Amino acid sequence: MSTPSSPARTYALVLAGGSGQRFWPVSRDRLPKQLLRLFDEKTLLEHTINRLAGVVPRENILILTNCQQVEGVREALPDFPAENIIAEPEKRDTAPAIALAIAWVAARDPQATMMVLPSDHLIQATDEFQRALRTACAAAQSGGNLVTIGIKPPGPAPAMAT
Repeated sequence: MSTPSSPARTYALVLAGGSGQRFWPVSRDRLPKQLLRLFDEKTLLEHTINRLAGVVPRENILILTNCQQVEGVREALPDFPAENIIAEPEKRDTAPAIALAIAWVAARDPQATMMVLPSDHLIQATDEFQRALRTACAAAQSGGNLVTIGIKPPGPAPAMAT
């Protein structure tokens, strides 16, 4: 059994694209949900990056967005490594975004552990979330496992019509 991934060998893909329609008319193509300040003075994207502190080194975080939103992402995170904010040249959805991140991580460290996170979730129990991420990384590393973290829903919720 291999040892759990160290923070230096842990990478994160933060998905920060989308069409900006979820909270219309507040959100737009250039101002999607993750760039809104919905709960306090920080955007949901800023909160996502801050939750990774101590779990994933900043230089190991890749933010994938789209061409329309890359400027807003850079404005929300002015101290974030610019080379780690990538705009998809064309919208291809989640699976190709993850494939791009896998290639990005593998080029840096083929033995790394990578996590994929959405940029638009509100998670207030940061310590618990970080413990879950560390546990998931250790489980992934222990046997080449794919680990999914989720919450138990309180009940059924039909999908919203678009």
